[in-house]
Amino acid sequence: MSISKKLRLDERFSWSFTGVALALIFGTISLYSILHENRPDLAFEIENQTDVLDLHRPLKDLVLSFRGQDIQQRNLNLRILTVRIVNRGRINILQDQYDQEGSWGLKIQPGQIIEARVIRANSSYLSSKIAPRIADETTITLNKVIFEHDKFVTLDILILHVKETPPKVIPFGKIAGLDEISVIDDWAQRAKPNFWYQLWSGSLLLHIARSVAYLLILILLITLAVAITNLIDKIRQRRRKSRFRRFATATGLKQGKALDAVEKVFVSTGNQGLERASVLLKDEGRVRKFLLMYKRMKKQVAHHEPFTVTPDGGVPVEVIMSREVHYSLYEFAKDQFISLSNEGKVDIDPELLDNLDACLKGLK
Repeated sequence: MSISKKLRLDERFSWSFTGVALALIFGTISLYSILHENRPDLAFEIENQTDVLDLHRPLKDLVLSFRGQDIQQRNLNLRILTVRIVNRGRINILQDQYDQEGSWGLKIQPGQIIEARVIRANSSYLSSKIAPRIADETTITLNKVIFEHDKFVTLDILILHVKETPPKVIPFGKIAGLDEISVIDDWAQRAKPNFWYQLWSGSLLLHIARSVAYLLILILLITLAVAITNLIDKIRQRRRKSRFRRFATATGLKQGKALDAVEKVFVSTGNQGLERASVLLKDEGRVRKFLLMYKRMKKQVAHHEPFTVTPDGGVPVEVIMSREVHYSLYEFAKDQFISLSNEGKVDIDPELLDNLDACLKGLK
């Protein structure tokens, strides 16, 4: 390739790489700008709901009249809704962003609006200019004011409604850049009982029923966990057994009790168990101590004396301290591959040692 052609190739590669890099950079910036676009966020937050007359039991001789209507007889209620209108967005809402052909404000349904007034604000401009007006019995219209970032105005709205149907706030009107005006019921969230109240609420019978249910669920979960653990252990042992058989066949190890004893240890404890067995068999003092305990245990069994056993093999707790450490010695002693002579010397079957060494090397 000539030098001029190589330079042209490098130039094309350089420009293409630069184009891709710039596209990624500007694409990332554009995506960030879209996700973090400065938009208005106007919300109607219900701060409180208060019943003007809170009578839990109607009184026969008490007459509550409002604008000629007997409130008790007609099952009506007077409620004050405290609603905060706030711009929680990052930018201000200007007057030209409102739909100039329509109005904006809020509806109260079901119910009849009796009065609406400003009670507080963090902007004197909003307090004096928003001017809530009752357009009809369910509608309050507001002036198209400038709503700056984090500014709010709070209204008290007196409503007459049927007791069983509490009133709801429904915003209306279009503001450019705002999909909808959200309604946040802070009062309902505060009115919910807290965690400790829910925990201790209820009768004694309910607590007993809960305790029994939780206990049954706990037992079920423990049983399920044990069953899964046992299943996993069985699958693991099956795989180890299959692996050991393939290895023994491939290497031509002599079949017999010595190989069977090594297989039992490998299937139950894996490579770690074989390594531990090899280390223990080289420690004559520990093997002698184990065999003395094993001999004492056998005498207890012969004389029908009680001794403690583990659930999984009838091995005394004094003998088998942990499955990986002493299980191998127990298997070897049971089949008499390790024993004590009359002089107290430890005898180990050479065939066992040969099989153990071969398996340790081949099964790693």
